[in-house]
Amino acid sequence: MAEQWDVLFTLPNLAPPIPTPFASDGYVICSGKDPRLKRLAANAGNATSLKMLKTFSTAQGRHYRPGCFLIRADIPIPSRQAETIRAFRNACAIATTTAFYASRLANPDVVQWHVAWTDQFRFGHFMAGQRGWVQTFGGPVMGMDDDIPHQQAAAAFGNPTDYSFVVDQPLLERLFRAWRQCYLRQRNRKKLLRLFRALEVAFHASLFPADGLTSINDVGTRIALWVSAFEALCHPGGGVNKRHVQKVISDAPFSDKALTSRRFTVSYGRTKFRATLPEALYDDLYWARNQFLHGMPVRPPMLHYRRSNDYKRLTEVAPALFGAALVSCLNSLGVAGAPMHFRKLKIRTMARYMKSHEGIERVSEGLMAAGKPTE
Repeated sequence: MAEQWDVLFTLPNLAPPIPTPFASDGYVICSGKDPRLKRLAANAGNATSLKMLKTFSTAQGRHYRPGCFLIRADIPIPSRQAETIRAFRNACAIATTTAFYASRLANPDVVQWHVAWTDQFRFGHFMAGQRGWVQTFGGPVMGMDDDIPHQQAAAAFGNPTDYSFVVDQPLLERLFRAWRQCYLRQRNRKKLLRLFRALEVAFHASLFPADGLTSINDVGTRIALWVSAFEALCHPGGGVNKRHVQKVISDAPFSDKALTSRRFTVSYGRTKFRATLPEALYDDLYWARNQFLHGMPVRPPMLHYRRSNDYKRLTEVAPALFGAALVSCLNSLGVAGAPMHFRKLKIRTMARYMKSHEGIERVSEGLMAAGKPTE
C-alpha cells in the first residue's frame, strides 16, 4: 500500500522544487504541487488543507501554490511534537540560507532571485484541524473558523515561485542525521539539543532585518543574534568566549592555505593571537556586536569586515562562517557524512569525495572572497 500523508502547515513565502530536497523519515517540506498531495489520508483536515492551498495569491493578485509541511499519516498524533517539527524546519532553512550567502560572496552577480532569508521558511498562520476547522495559531489572536481564509505571500517577497534554491546538500543530510538521532531516537540529546538551539537562533538572525524603513540598528540586532548563534553552537560547557568560537571555526576542514595560514592578529583581553582569515572575520563580527549591544557609537562602515565599506557586509559573511562552524561541530559530534580525506581517495570513490566536499568548498570560496576588497 502506498504511503499516505497529512498536511500540517503551509509555507506562504516558499515554493520548493519538485522533487524536494527537504525530506527525511516521514517529514517533508515540499511544493504545493508535490505528488505526495495526491496520496493524502482521507480525513476532514486534509480536505480543508487542499482547499486552503488553492486560495493563495500574491499582493498583486496572482495565484500560486505555496510550500507545505507534510508528515507521514502513520506517525501518531502524540509524536508530532512542535519542537521536532521546528528543528526539522530550521535545519532545512539554515542549510539553504548559509549556502546562498557563501555562493553570493564569491559570485555576487550570478546568484539572484534565490531563497536568502528564513522568513521564506515561516509557517503560515492558518492550519486545518483534525475535524476540518481552520485554526489560527502563532499570532496575537488565536481561534478557529469554518471559513477558508484567502492568504498571500509576504509582500516583500512577491511571488515565491520566482525563486530558486541553493542548498548545501551534504550539510542538510548531516543535520537530518543529527535531527533523527536527537528527536526520533532520543540519543546524545544534551549535545545535540545545543546544536538545534543554535540553529533556532540562527533562524532568527537570518530574518529580513527591517520593518519597511531599515536602520543601522536593525542590522546591528541581526549581527548580535549571529554571535549568539555561534556561541550556542560552540559552547564548551561552563562558559563560552570569542576564542572558543574561533577555535571551532578554524577546525573546519578548509583545504586552501588562504583559510588555514595564520596571517592575521586578533586579541582577547590583553593577549594577542595569530589567526586565520575565518577567525579574523569572526573577530570583526564579535567586535561589531559589542558596539551595538553595549551602546557605543555606531557608523555604517562598522557593518563591514575591517570596518570599511570596501569589504563585504558582516551580515553576508556571518551565514557562510556559520556554515563552516556547523561542519566543524558536526565533525566533533561524530555525525556521519564528514568531508572525505584525500588520503583515502580511490578512483571508485572520486564522485563521493567530490560530493562530500561540495558544501565546504562553496563556503571556502565565499570566505576567501570576503577577505578581499569588493570591486
